[in-house]
Amino acid sequence: MFSQQARIRRRLGGDGQADDFPDRPKGMHWKTYQRFADQYEAAERRHDRLINEHLATWLGVA
Repeated sequence: MFSQQARIRRRLGGDGQADDFPDRPKGMHWKTYQRFADQYEAAERRHDRLINEHLATWLGVA
């Protein structure tokens, strides 16, 4: 999940390491930028869900 998020940040001109989502690069269509933002958010939700499931299992709550 993190690699997918990093790949999207790099595609948008970021360094792939920062937590902040990069601004839209000059010349990129808003529709394309929004598609990347949607993909990033979906990857972030999947990552959060997996972390929560792992933590619940580790704590014996699941």
